[in-house]
Amino acid sequence: MDIIQFLDRSAFTDSLSRFDLVQKAIHEGIKWNKFRGKTSFRAKVLTMPIRLAGVDTTPLVDDAEGGQVAKKGNKIAFKGRILGDPSPHDWLIDPCDLDTATDPGLVLRMTALHTTFESANDIVVSEATMPKMGDIVNIELTPNVFWYNLSFGKFTSIANQAAPGSEGPAESAGAACDSLESFFENIEYEDLKGGGSSFEYSVGGSGGVGYNYTAAAGATASLGAVDFYKLLKGSFLSNDYSDAFVAGLVANAQAESNFLATANGDLRGDVGGNSEQAIQVGSNHYCSFGYWQLNVCSGGGEKFAKRQGITDIVNNKEKLYKLITDSKTQIEYMVEYMKDLFGADVKKSNLTAEYWGRRIAVEFERCSRCKAYGSGGDATSTVKRGAIAKDLYEKI
Repeated sequence: MDIIQFLDRSAFTDSLSRFDLVQKAIHEGIKWNKFRGKTSFRAKVLTMPIRLAGVDTTPLVDDAEGGQVAKKGNKIAFKGRILGDPSPHDWLIDPCDLDTATDPGLVLRMTALHTTFESANDIVVSEATMPKMGDIVNIELTPNVFWYNLSFGKFTSIANQAAPGSEGPAESAGAACDSLESFFENIEYEDLKGGGSSFEYSVGGSGGVGYNYTAAAGATASLGAVDFYKLLKGSFLSNDYSDAFVAGLVANAQAESNFLATANGDLRGDVGGNSEQAIQVGSNHYCSFGYWQLNVCSGGGEKFAKRQGITDIVNNKEKLYKLITDSKTQIEYMVEYMKDLFGADVKKSNLTAEYWGRRIAVEFERCSRCKAYGSGGDATSTVKRGAIAKDLYEKI
């Protein structure tokens, strides 16, 4: 008897045993295993198949001299991701395409967690019979009492081959392979932190799914603002700047990057024209980087590059990217440049945090909604940054 089929129907001869039958009916009506009885699936090939030695794949057989040797075979093995909705691999992150991964090490670790499939029979190695990365193949799993053996499975045949140079057949599409970082590419952080306005953003980069978001009322300093303030004031700025100025600088960093030193912004669809200096990160090109989104295509990022001795950004993008996403280097640049931009005003005690949150937005950040308050232009972000700076100053 199947170990799961624990009720013997021939025993239902009295009232008590009939009640057992009701229990059985309920048990069958609420099946916990969607795949019960299923062993055949399709999978996407994640790694290049490798040929296995005979000792890896076949049992020992008697030789002519009475000893035992490994039977020669011609089998292959590869890592694969089981497809379907649902799939036994749903609990694993889809490693997607190694060639376009921003973190190849993570992709390799995720791939290693997937099932190793070995060919069920010896195969004749040829282009037609040998699966390649991206192919969809037919596989068999070995069930156990409650689930499957997901360490090893059997490859039986190729179901659908990927076209040369493609990521895989259409059948493998559907699962989103964007990194979590790309989910936040088009979000402006000052909107997330309040102000009462509505805006739209796309999940998964350009061309992604659009969402509407209504910001919470009241722009306030985020949880990391106080710590970032202490970093600037204690480690780098000492007494060269007023507390109010530092609060204004922190407010703008919150709005621009939410204190992420490696933040990318100002996504460009190509690197032609005024975007020639855009730096590629992953599969996309960006112009703005770091805490204050220094723009290397035009603006603060160009000045930053010159301070680092880089006059030709196009041919020194890798070097510039390392510098402009380094926390210490960014802050050291801002310490000097803020003095150049605002002069002796940075020390004045009569200028408030709200004033500096707004002024830095207007004269340094110059975002699309960073117009001077009362100028007739869009000052939505200017006002928010001032409010954030004021809230932070009150907390410190």
